Amino acid sequence: MPINLPGSITIGPPVTPSIAMAPPSSGVVVVPVQGPPGPQGPQGPPGDTGSALGFATSVTNQSLVQMIHNLPFKPAGILCLDTNTPALTVEYATVSHPSAGITEITFGFPFTGQIFLS
Repeated sequence: MPINLPGSITIGPPVTPSIAMAPPSSGVVVVPVQGPPGPQGPQGPPGDTGSALGFATSVTNQSLVQMIHNLPFKPAGILCLDTNTPALTVEYATVSHPSAGITEITFGFPFTGQIFLS
C-alpha cells in the first residue's frame, strides 16, 4: 500500500525481481563455461635453483650470531632449530641488519642448532 506524503512524493513497497529458469529455445547455441585444455605454452629460461634465495648455518653455544649471507635483501624468514630436538623451533631475542648482506641474531641464552634465512 503506497503512502502519500504532502507534495508530490509517493513511497511504495520495493519491487522484488524474480528469475525464471527455462531451457533454451530451439536455435539457441549454449556456450560451455570451460573448454578443453589448450596446448602447452612456451618454456621460459631456467629459474633460480634456490641457492640465492636462502642461507643456512650451524652454531654451537652462541648467544650472538652474525651471519654474512650476501643475500640481495634483508631476510624476513628466520628459522632457528635446536640441535637436540630438530622439530623444536627456537625463538630469538632480537634480529638486526647492520649492513647489506649481514644479519645479526641475538638469543637470550647460549643457542646450539641451525639457523635458516630466506
